[in-house]
Amino acid sequence: MAAASLPELCLERIFEYLRYDLKTQYSCILINRYWCSSLIAMLWENPFEMIKTKNKTKDNVRSNTYLINTYLIYLPKDTQIPIELHETSKQPLFNYASFLRYISIQNIKNSVGKWARFNETPKFKTFSSNLENNDTIGYIAEVLIKHLFTSSTYLKCVDLCREHLCPIPSVYELPNAETKLSQLQIFKCDDDKMTRFASKISRDIQHLEIRLKAKASFDQYYIPLKDFAMLIRAQRNLRKILIQYSPTIYSRDENVCLWDNLMNHTKSLVNIIFVGVKFGFQFPLGCLSKFHNLRRLTLVDCEIGNVYPLDYLLPFFDEDDDYQDNNPLLIRDIQSFHQVEFLSIRTSKIDINKIEILFRQAANSLRSLELLDLDHLKNLESFTQFFSNITRLTVGINARWKIVVSIVKSANLLQELYVHDERSEIFRNNLIERYMYKPMTADSFLCEVGKAMGEQVYMFRFTLDWYFYPNSLNTFLKRCNAKRLKILDFRKCKFFSNEHLNQVIEFCGGTLDYLYCEYHHTFTPTDLSRAKQVIRNVNC
Repeated sequence: MAAASLPELCLERIFEYLRYDLKTQYSCILINRYWCSSLIAMLWENPFEMIKTKNKTKDNVRSNTYLINTYLIYLPKDTQIPIELHETSKQPLFNYASFLRYISIQNIKNSVGKWARFNETPKFKTFSSNLENNDTIGYIAEVLIKHLFTSSTYLKCVDLCREHLCPIPSVYELPNAETKLSQLQIFKCDDDKMTRFASKISRDIQHLEIRLKAKASFDQYYIPLKDFAMLIRAQRNLRKILIQYSPTIYSRDENVCLWDNLMNHTKSLVNIIFVGVKFGFQFPLGCLSKFHNLRRLTLVDCEIGNVYPLDYLLPFFDEDDDYQDNNPLLIRDIQSFHQVEFLSIRTSKIDINKIEILFRQAANSLRSLELLDLDHLKNLESFTQFFSNITRLTVGINARWKIVVSIVKSANLLQELYVHDERSEIFRNNLIERYMYKPMTADSFLCEVGKAMGEQVYMFRFTLDWYFYPNSLNTFLKRCNAKRLKILDFRKCKFFSNEHLNQVIEFCGGTLDYLYCEYHHTFTPTDLSRAKQVIRNVNC
């Protein structure tokens, strides 16, 4: 069958397979009119996110300028005349705004900001200088957001979260808002005003994000929890939720209301994410255990000192020693977490002993584990036996790298291992500590982790710039099942020389599919040519 006449279902599967391969997607557009019209909608459903994830290059600037100009061409004439932003004689083939499915206020504003910095036309300069308060970016972004909202034939996601508190268009008051937003599947918010409208109109949200950044004091901008609680309650099939808030700045009744409404979704919720929540001695393990279908749990920048398994509703800041002494008995009564497949703990201060039941009961189902900032995870060494069934491990290492080796040794089914530099975040803004501490070396870690790695590991990503000698890489490849490896990633290892490359060729040549590394001055055309002959894809 010719490609031009493939059934629609076949095209959908092809396009889905190529979703993250933009270069090939654009090539497919050129096959014929049918392929073009079928693929163009997918390419333009979330272009602002696509631009955001691109590298900061000239190509990125060019793409961003093209994107904004393309949308501005279709602005209504009464809007174009006072703005006078562009001069073009050629209309696009499609009304691309009609294909938009994801609207992010911050992404659009960022793109307009980049576009404005490179717009040198005289008309734009005149418009910008005449605008009151010179709020050119804000004005154009608001006009564009309203236009995109009204032009889109169907909206899947609305993201109202902002980097800084600033006015946003009232999308729920725009024409046909009720019809479009009643079908919303993803909603992200940081403001209670829009939330009131959402709780009345959008009742089929499956992915909800509530981001309430903590304020220094009650005198600053205060956002009540009531409307967010009602939004949670209004949903009919909530599958994923992200909650970012500070329990300590809210009253007991407000916290109770939020959790009461969250507990209405114990059957449907499969993915829960807590960000920046300082639970202290009030981690609601008992409430969490009632989500019997929970499959993914993420804790980012959280603090857990103790738990109240069956009674989260105690007054905050009360530390009842007798109650805490009885916690172990109550914890044994919890029978849940048996379906948790993914667990991520990032930059969080947690005494692992307090959530032992979570690890114990998820031991058989847990497949993917992320542990970043190991220094703040107390007593982790005692729990490695619960990680025997994980197939994917993501860790950030520092001086405590031996605990990582212990986890790898326990993970008999491990297939993918990702290793990041734990110190990158700690030392990023501290120049004094950077000079005080010598660069870490990875020789011992590589030798030990190679010995601990099981027979099924096919992917090893070592994305940190810790020096290691070629002999250490030799030992690593000797000890692990090198012929089983399909992907080796040393992208941030700036010292990765031709001697290191030779070790990879010797042990993995003929079986390795991908090698990622930094280009090194010692590489010669002969070295790279030899590597490409025995490794399918070499990216330097």
